[in-house]
Amino acid sequence: MMRSPLWAVVVACLRRASAACVAAPGATDVTLVTQASVDRLWVVEKLCERWHGPMALSIMSNGSEPSVSLEARASGLMALCTERRVAVVVPARPFPYPVNRLRNVAWSMATTSHVFLLDIDFWPSVGTRRRIICLLYTSPSPRDATLSRMPSSA
Repeated sequence: MMRSPLWAVVVACLRRASAACVAAPGATDVTLVTQASVDRLWVVEKLCERWHGPMALSIMSNGSEPSVSLEARASGLMALCTERRVAVVVPARPFPYPVNRLRNVAWSMATTSHVFLLDIDFWPSVGTRRRIICLLYTSPSPRDATLSRMPSSA
């Protein structure tokens, strides 16, 4: 598999930040923000197994299950996430899939200083949250730190 030079730079930065990081409790944390349809809800548990941190999820209801039941089921799947925020969105029309609305609803529930926007079908590597937090702590100013790309593979 060919990897871009940018990928190598991002990985090198993440490794350096991870090695230099001393875990320090504080207000800087990262919420995984994602959205899903009911049929992709099983992925949420797998994301939490890898994330182990705050997560905000919006679910597009297909009308087959009451919103309260759907929200409870999703919260149960998110047991490994330290903070769980779930919203069920019932769109006026099922198509096209309202990805922007779902993303914005999930993003609005984030309570941390930073968010990691992730499509439900992309699984972060184990330790990604820790690496992002370490990168924020080793930046000159965590408040101004931005991370625009993460390596991914399929």
